[in-house]
Amino acid sequence: MLYLDRIGRVWYARGKVNGRRIKKSLDTQFRDVANERLGELERELDAGGGARLLWASFQKEFLAMASSSVKPRTLNRYGFVASRFGRFLAVRGVEGLRQVKPTLVSEYIADRMRDVHPTRGITVGPEGIKHDLRLLKHMFNYALDCKYLAENPVKQQRLNTAGGRTMPFTPAEVDRLLAHPSVAESPERRALVLMFLLTGMRISDVSAFPKAAIDWQADHIILKTKKRGVTVSLPLHPTLREALTVHLEKLAPIQQMSPYLFPSRTGRARANTDALLRRIFRQVGIVGGRAHRFRDTFAVMILARPGASIYYVAKLLGTTEAVAAKHYTPYVKELQERARQFVLSLPVLGPGTPPVSA
Repeated sequence: MLYLDRIGRVWYARGKVNGRRIKKSLDTQFRDVANERLGELERELDAGGGARLLWASFQKEFLAMASSSVKPRTLNRYGFVASRFGRFLAVRGVEGLRQVKPTLVSEYIADRMRDVHPTRGITVGPEGIKHDLRLLKHMFNYALDCKYLAENPVKQQRLNTAGGRTMPFTPAEVDRLLAHPSVAESPERRALVLMFLLTGMRISDVSAFPKAAIDWQADHIILKTKKRGVTVSLPLHPTLREALTVHLEKLAPIQQMSPYLFPSRTGRARANTDALLRRIFRQVGIVGGRAHRFRDTFAVMILARPGASIYYVAKLLGTTEAVAAKHYTPYVKELQERARQFVLSLPVLGPGTPPVSA
């Protein structure tokens, strides 16, 4: 325990930590500044125990602690992620818990993004990486509580790893995707791909899409989105309607009784939609394929039509005009054409020609 001691005008930290006597100048004559520096010094000295703690020992300690407070399935997940992170540290030659820094966590994320599942043959998606980071963050928070560390190396990582770039599929990629046997010959996969492509919905909405959200008489979809809680109204495209009809006819009896449009084999909402899509992208040969690119493609296809606007896109996607404008304004066809006409109307300036006045 450390306490403040003033000698002359300067404040000192004095006391005993882990059996060590401490007397250290805090280099200030102001008490509030001294209190802050005293706290920093205590955290630094308390975290010194983590320097001697190996990752393998910390993993055992954490799992033993968690075994009494979490379900067995969750405990297994912690153990799996901790062991995988431990193998990564071993390759990097890192053993001590306190050697784990934010830069090392960034390297782990990059390494995970290159992983290929040994049996499924697919790479890990954004949700898989976020799952790893969440569990590791909880583990390092425990290390903070035990004062093994002075900071959480996962805290600085953005858990939204999907990225924010607008990346619509090219027309050639869409044609290749729909024509590939893995999609064209499977009613379920064809309906799923067209559902993403012709509605622009997020993966969370498609995975648990209720059959009741479709008005088959009016050819219309009305759904409350899971992410923003906004109700969207979408026309049911004829191609999508046909694909969904075939898909529903091919479902097993238990799936036909399910309230979900794309049920699992037991009739529950799908939990592996992301993995299925990544498997399709790998089979078709589309690099960087992910579900959100269908959303971008839907928006860009709308904006390519005469008279379309950002307002239409925002309402159909269930987002704000500001967010839609941020991502999709460069794709507005009319703005592109007006900009092209403006550029082409600029005079060509030759040598010695005075610049055009404003």
